[in-house]
Amino acid sequence: LGRVKFGQIICGRVAQRQEPLVMSDLQACEWTDAALPWRLGLRVYACHPLVSRGRLLGTLAFASRTRTHLELSELEFLRLISDYAAVAIDRARNGRELRQSEERLRLALETAALGAYSRDLRTNEVALNQTCRELLGIAEGAPPASIAYQVLHPEDQQRVLTEVARAFDPAVRAHCAAEFRLLRSDGTLRWVSGRGRVIFDELGAPPRPVKFLGVLQDITERKLAEQELLRAKADLARANAELECRVQERTAKLQEALAELEQMSYSMMHDMRAPLRAVHSFASLLQADPQNRLSAESQEMLAKMKTAVSRMDHLVRDALGYTMVLRQELGLEPLDVGALARGILQTYPDFQPPRAQVRVAPAMPWVLGNQAALTQCLSHLLDNAVKFVQPGQVPQVEVLAGLTRPGWVRIELKDNGLGIAAADQDKVFRLFER
Repeated sequence: LGRVKFGQIICGRVAQRQEPLVMSDLQACEWTDAALPWRLGLRVYACHPLVSRGRLLGTLAFASRTRTHLELSELEFLRLISDYAAVAIDRARNGRELRQSEERLRLALETAALGAYSRDLRTNEVALNQTCRELLGIAEGAPPASIAYQVLHPEDQQRVLTEVARAFDPAVRAHCAAEFRLLRSDGTLRWVSGRGRVIFDELGAPPRPVKFLGVLQDITERKLAEQELLRAKADLARANAELECRVQERTAKLQEALAELEQMSYSMMHDMRAPLRAVHSFASLLQADPQNRLSAESQEMLAKMKTAVSRMDHLVRDALGYTMVLRQELGLEPLDVGALARGILQTYPDFQPPRAQVRVAPAMPWVLGNQAALTQCLSHLLDNAVKFVQPGQVPQVEVLAGLTRPGWVRIELKDNGLGIAAADQDKVFRLFER
């Protein structure tokens, strides 16, 4: 597609307005900006802006050639995906900026120059190279013997002198190292990393220090970069905390909304059973009343009414059972799949000869599962297997199970039923679908 400017085609308009746009039945749309999706054969198109901390990062589009519209729940899910994508992109960009700051720090260290310093402790003569003179802010000429201490920042003097004293102790002879500030005569401040050692006259007793050698490295840029890095890390931590808080808030709101919807659905389904039972009872009373003078056609209609009510009550009970599964915590225990399946066959006459031929494989594995839930699942699968067959045909069902990979078991049911068309297979796990 190349680059798209603000205001061009659908995603350009979404980026410009920073508002989501959803279009249904695109093939019947004559809008000029929808020409590209139309040529691609798309029928529904949803585009969301990717915005994080008030900054536009891009857009994310979802489209389909087979669907004509999207449900409200799907649109809410797509919006949630877009929000998570914006957060992820923003975090990746912040991480890249942090790595760039670290790269600048590495380059500053590699290109740093060293200043050489030496002091003859017998004559107090000091020798400096040009880089060291520039660091200390000293013009040409013989520097004073105490120049190193004169330019030390007052707040760093005690710490540095304590480190140097360890190098002058013949019993320790430590190589001193410290990072400190130089306050030069022109008022400028430089950070340096200093390292030094003392040369001793070993002929004396005890050995006497005769020379101090040291090097200075300008680390001002590194210190500034470190401060910048600390600020960047603090900003990044603050931004991540804000993003995490926002994600948690949105997740909590979504969970609360789902819980309210689930509670309302459960209450509605539970309340629906009372009028269904009343209708079924009244129909049964009419059929059983010896004084009724209903025609044969009316009697047939009452029978159909009771059948429809029973079917509806069965659907409601299934929905209530499904809701209960979602609401409760399922405890797991070791289960013998073969014994469980054979127990189900003994409980239901519809699964036994002559109504059906159901065979359970002799060698079935054990699994870690919830007995009530697995029993319900297998019962429904067996019920469907023996129910949906050609008229006059005896259902033939086989229950199998085996390891698919270490730690995982696959349970299969094979039958001679009608089967499910490929176009309808996506409806299998939807409620109230046949």
